[in-house]
Amino acid sequence: QKATVTYIDDTTGKEISVKNLTGKTGTTSDYRTADKIKELESKGYELVSNDYPKDGVVFDDDTKTDQKFTVHLKHKTETITPDDPRNKDNKYDLRRTVKRTIDYKYAGDTVKANQTAEPTVTQSVTFERTKTIDLVTNEIIKDKTTAWEVKPDTPKDLAEVVSPTIAGYTP
Repeated sequence: QKATVTYIDDTTGKEISVKNLTGKTGTTSDYRTADKIKELESKGYELVSNDYPKDGVVFDDDTKTDQKFTVHLKHKTETITPDDPRNKDNKYDLRRTVKRTIDYKYAGDTVKANQTAEPTVTQSVTFERTKTIDLVTNEIIKDKTTAWEVKPDTPKDLAEVVSPTIAGYTP
């Protein structure tokens, strides 16, 4: 008698693999799905369903129809945050900082030309987002990338800067 165990990727709808089994009527196959499922889970899959008998298939006496079993798996996903160790050196582009630098220098043909008139003002706002990764393909799932948001506990915008007044000079 014949039986098949088909492993299906529910995320893509494609067949992962097929295990063909043979045996005599009334005997039990020594094949179990646990090892294959464990192997696939180590590659980023997650078990959805398994209709193969836990103790192995008992081969029937129907010579016209093969016994068929299906194991369904899907891709596991994980959300990567800006502080995730996998985002080392901002690999996934999850954090961006906008900086504004205002330098106050004297201008013109004076002795002070190009010298600092007032201390430099530097401001920044940091934006963050998250991305979700397919653990089977290691690809970013585009529709699960969040919008940029201001990093919590940081300034929400660049504050107004009023240029200083220096007698005899105009900003």
